[in-house]
Amino acid sequence: MRAVIQRVKSASVSVDGQIVSSIGKGLLCLIGVARDDTAKDTESIAKSILKLRLFPETASDESPQWKQSVVDIKGDLLCVSQFTLLALTSKGAKPDFHDAMAPNEAKTLYEQLLFRLGQSYDGKIADGRFGAMMDVSLVNWGPVTIQLDSKDDGSPARSAFEEAKAAKRLETEQRRARNEADKRERLKAYETRQQTESCG
Repeated sequence: MRAVIQRVKSASVSVDGQIVSSIGKGLLCLIGVARDDTAKDTESIAKSILKLRLFPETASDESPQWKQSVVDIKGDLLCVSQFTLLALTSKGAKPDFHDAMAPNEAKTLYEQLLFRLGQSYDGKIADGRFGAMMDVSLVNWGPVTIQLDSKDDGSPARSAFEEAKAAKRLETEQRRARNEADKRERLKAYETRQQTESCG
């Protein structure tokens, strides 16, 4: 499960020109459900959202020393489903969404995330309309935008480019290891042959 968290002074979601959800100061959370996600991923993302320290101690404090979470400041949460967070763009100009979970299953996990947030926080938790064409408006405070990935236990998600680099690096390391193993085998065979010839 991936999430893009934005610290906002206000945010709202409209469907067909009508506002369906709005919040004041708090976090706007864009949520993408991956096809291999489980209930465990909803728990991980919920904990990360509520624990992130993105707010200063006072409203007038503009320093980068963020010490408070949305829970600490009793801020609002607005969650919006967004499967496009799972897009892969490494194979061309057209985004590939095969890593996103099918809508019916994704809705179940998205609703589980909302439930977990509500279990742990009694502040305002709003959401958009799952599967609808939504207009999202916000005033990003900072700006501050954080990426989360449940597979990384709350650390920033790696881009498709970074994933490709990591795969290439692993392939190089594996090839180097095979070459080293081949060298050792050839050396061992050579030493064995030398010993045989000296004995003969």
